[in-house]
Amino acid sequence: MQPSVESSIRQRAGLKIVPFAGVVTVRFSDAVVASSEHAKLVYEDGRDPVFYIPFEDIYFDLF
Repeated sequence: MQPSVESSIRQRAGLKIVPFAGVVTVRFSDAVVASSEHAKLVYEDGRDPVFYIPFEDIYFDLF
């Protein structure tokens, strides 16, 4: 029998993905190049946590 995992949290050995409660804004110089209310925080053993932002929340027209 597999342990149950909340649908909002995914994890496997050494890896955990958690929804971020808030807004993540990415700036380059004075321009906002991404902003998301749907970002995820990824925790991986031996590494610093990383934000992942959905593709649709990145403003590619600025690149």
